[in-house]
Amino acid sequence: VQPPQQRSFMSSSLTIVSYRDELLPALVEAWNRAFQGRRNFMRMTPALFRSRVSGKSNAVEAFDPAGFFIALESGDIAGFAHAGVRSETVCRVVYGESSSGMSEGYIAILHVDPARRRRGIGAALWDAATAYLHGSGRIVIDGQCLNPFYGNSEGPQTPLWGTSEGPA
Repeated sequence: VQPPQQRSFMSSSLTIVSYRDELLPALVEAWNRAFQGRRNFMRMTPALFRSRVSGKSNAVEAFDPAGFFIALESGDIAGFAHAGVRSETVCRVVYGESSSGMSEGYIAILHVDPARRRRGIGAALWDAATAYLHGSGRIVIDGQCLNPFYGNSEGPQTPLWGTSEGPA
């Protein structure tokens, strides 16, 4: 995987930072605004984010705050992206021998506030996430089934951004 190209942004007040606990209240508020209209949406709370995302650490996946990027524009959350790496062992279980013994980088989520789109924020988040994943065997955009932080990979649970599956 080649390092991503750096892109220019249309906002001089844009900063990309990695997750920090002090950003959690603003992140929860931005998350709820972002997904509240989705079918089967689950309202995010700080406790829910900690239990399903930032506090996650098991033999398969562990949250790395360096891979969760937050776009701040004039101090407000304009978007966020979460990147992670699956180990070679996990790839062999998921994909069988076709994994060729390589790790897999994934983009678990990328979101930009609709009112702030088309100004380079998504590109900045993408660049940060792919730079974090540099050196992975391949990079995929994760679907809800294998998404360990937001999806339903650990049993039947509603993805944190809602889903079109199941009853309305």
